[in-house]
Amino acid sequence: FDCGIIDEIQMIADTRRGAAWTNAFLGLRAPEIHLTGDERALFLVHQLANLTGDDVMECRYNRLSRLRVQRKTFNDFRNVKPGDCFI
Repeated sequence: FDCGIIDEIQMIADTRRGAAWTNAFLGLRAPEIHLTGDERALFLVHQLANLTGDDVMECRYNRLSRLRVQRKTFNDFRNVKPGDCFI
């Protein structure tokens, strides 16, 4: 992959499910990985990156538009444009 995205990165600190996020973070083979979630996870992310020799660049963003939940399932990729994101 050119880029990977891991959502809810704060779950990496969860005692029961954190291993799944750790495996995703350390196992994702992409030159660029974006992590979203609670900033309290940054300390652990920095520690893991230090162990692996990877660089961390922190970027903070503000939501520019409201999130909207679609009423029906998306199943038509013909109108997808570069920059579109599916969550």
